[in-house]
Order: sequence, then C-alpha cells, then structure tokens
Amino acid sequence: MCKDIIRQLGEVGVRMISLSGGEPLVRSDFLELVDALTEQDIRISQIYTNGLLVNAALLDALEARGIRPEFVLSFDGVGWHDWLRGTEGAEKMATDAIRLLRGRDFPVSIESAFHRDSIGSMYETMMLLAELDVNRWKAADVINAGNWLNEDASLSLSPEELYAAWLELIPRYFEQGAPLNMKLGGFFKCDKASKEYTIPLKRSGDESDPVCPVTRNTLYIAADGKLLPCMPLAGLPFQEEMPSLNDMTIAQALSDSLYLERIKTPVSALMEHNPECASCEHRKECCGGCRAAALTVNGDNDYLGVVPETCAFFKDGWEDRIHKVAKAAGGVCNFS
Repeated sequence: MCKDIIRQLGEVGVRMISLSGGEPLVRSDFLELVDALTEQDIRISQIYTNGLLVNAALLDALEARGIRPEFVLSFDGVGWHDWLRGTEGAEKMATDAIRLLRGRDFPVSIESAFHRDSIGSMYETMMLLAELDVNRWKAADVINAGNWLNEDASLSLSPEELYAAWLELIPRYFEQGAPLNMKLGGFFKCDKASKEYTIPLKRSGDESDPVCPVTRNTLYIAADGKLLPCMPLAGLPFQEEMPSLNDMTIAQALSDSLYLERIKTPVSALMEHNPECASCEHRKECCGGCRAAALTVNGDNDYLGVVPETCAFFKDGWEDRIHKVAKAAGGVCNFS
C-alpha cells in the first residue's frame, strides 16, 4: 500500500515529503520506502521520531543514499518529558538522539508541548536545546485531544497564561542572542542570531484567500489512509468524514473530494458562518485563526468555528505587548 501511495505521489508531482507516524522507524521496510521515494525523485525533508531508534546504522544508511533530512523530535520540557510521554528515561533518550544527530551534522527540530505545571521550564528548555545545537524549536501548549483528554483538565493553560509565559520568554531569548530558531505557536517567531521577528497569527487578510493558507501546499496522509489538510487534525472526529486512499486515488482526491473542498474554503466562508467575526475590527489581520485549533477547543467538529485563543490575542492587545518587550530587548518586527 505504501509503495503504491509513493507511486501516486510521484504521478501528481509531489517532490518533497515528511515521514511521520506514530513512529516511522519501527517499520521493517523503512529503508525500502526511502528508496522508493528516491526512485520517484521525491525528497525526504523531515523524519518525525521519538528518537529511540535513531542510531549510527540508520544514519549510515541515509548518508550512503546521499540523504540528510531534518529529524523532528518531541521534547516536552526539562524535567517533564518523561511524565508527559509516560516513559521513564524518555528525556535522556531524546537528548542522546539529538547529540548523535548533531554530531553527524543532521539538522534537528524540536517540538515541545507545555501545560500548567511544566510551563515554568520553558527558559531552561530553550537553553538546553541551544546548548545541544538544535536548529529549530517550536513551542506550544498541550491540545485537548488524544490521551490528554484523560488528564486533569486543570493542567490545560488558558490563553492568558500561555501568552504571559511566552511574553516573559521573548526578552530573555533576545538577551541570549536569539540562540536558536524559535516559534512560540502563532505568537512569535524569530530566526537564530536575528533581531527581526514576526507574529505568525497576523495576516493581511484578503477574504478570497483560503481560511488556512498552509493547506494549499501540504497534504497530510493519516495512518488509516485518510487525507487531512494538516497534521494536527489527526485523531479528531474531523478525520472520520475525510476521504481515504482506500477508496480513491490521490489524483481523484485532488480533483473532486471533501478534502479539496476543505482546503479551498475561503476566509469569506468563515466570516459568513460567524457573524461575530464578520463584524470584528480585527477580522482582516486575524482571518479566523487556525482550523485545527477551532476543532480542538470547540469540541463540535465545526471546521469554521471561532478560535477563542486567537480572539484573545487580538482583542486583548497582545500584539502591542510583544512589540513593547521585544523592542526593549532590541527586537524589530518585520511584518509588512
């Protein structure tokens, strides 16, 4: 099945792919799939892994093929990774994998999920990842999906708590010389050793644009064959209604399907669906926010739902607060 999907990807002109799971490295045919992608002239840009199966033999095999993808690992805070992953030793396993990868000059990107108890470890986490020579760090809060639904709801951060913690981190990041590429959700983004930052949440909204611009250049294939606009939608009820490669080809899905309908949905449809958005003074810079966030926080499977976190950002003046603390630390916003 996977090799047939790879063939289909080649036929529709896909030229770059990220491999994720679950855990892609558990597949006994992993390198066969790598070779199949190479035969289709599809470049592997990223491999998502927990790091357990990252070893010298794997890196030797990739190098022998002339492949040096970025490895994307989860690391959920110094002193907290074991707890969130439910595995003793997970933090050491992840840091050992990072050291091995960077020692072999493979780029490494880290994604961190923080909750109320772990949010205080962000600065220490940033400094450790910088010390480990990580290329990119993406921090976010734990979303209310999957196993997190079984945890104590009191551990979930409110938008105000999350934004306040991020705001506190920004000047410390600049004081340390912007030690790595950092993205704090949609709140703040800056490249290593730079003073110029952006605010990803802020758009320059044309209502004919897609409600999520990322979906126009990225196709996510879930483990069950369902086609999704983006990875964070996996595991949500939304996935059940989406088309599957068990029932149609990729070419068919890209020609006429619910998947195509979703990625073509314009901002104007969201405004029509939500009168409060249509009348909001921030509608052109907000454009409704992230669709995965809407589906996660509202719990009603409404693809065009309102995102309270995004509303809070614009209505409560967080943009001005970012500019104030960043400017004081020497940062310059390059949003145009």
